[in-house]
Amino acid sequence: MAALLTATTVTVLTLSLSVEDSTSLCDENGPFEQASFVLWLALAVWIPLVFRKFTLEVVAAMLIALAASARELDWHIKFTGYSMLKPPFYYRAEHELHHQIIAGLVMLLVFAAVVVLTARLIHLRPWKRPWPWWVFALGFAFFMLAFTKVVDRAPAIMAEDFGLTLGPRMRVVFSGIEEGLEMLLPVFFGVHALALARWHASRKHAHGPVKQ
Repeated sequence: MAALLTATTVTVLTLSLSVEDSTSLCDENGPFEQASFVLWLALAVWIPLVFRKFTLEVVAAMLIALAASARELDWHIKFTGYSMLKPPFYYRAEHELHHQIIAGLVMLLVFAAVVVLTARLIHLRPWKRPWPWWVFALGFAFFMLAFTKVVDRAPAIMAEDFGLTLGPRMRVVFSGIEEGLEMLLPVFFGVHALALARWHASRKHAHGPVKQ
């Protein structure tokens, strides 16, 4: 519901405002990007609050949320002048070695956090039925993550593969929908965290302490 409402609101805004004003909503320093930064930070705080403990999985999730928050402000580029997310950064000689080492350590830390959460997810065996609500919440969050990437690439794909070139107005509509939904991603993952925490609490209440 929140995703549909946001997409509808952004579409109406971008169609109502001038192209210049609509573009300013979606640029790097616009309100969507700034709100995304704040919401990812809020998610990093929200996770330990709902789980009420600092387990390895909680710390890993907090780390990923903080990394996503930093990415919203392009800190992965500002630190080195080139995106540390791109492989050429690590083997091109023009980049400072100490920048490559620090960036590599950061990326390894984030990768380790992803591995920890993936291992935990497999351990919980979410494919077992009946599915608890946190499975649906997680699935929806990842679906929206993939959907924003599709919307972001849609104008280019339409132009390259089908010869359909969108005008400035429609391009900013696509950009607005992508940025607006991307802004809500930490909210979706926050709902998943709450659902998972409550699921753990209900299991503990029904069966006694369970291994976390």
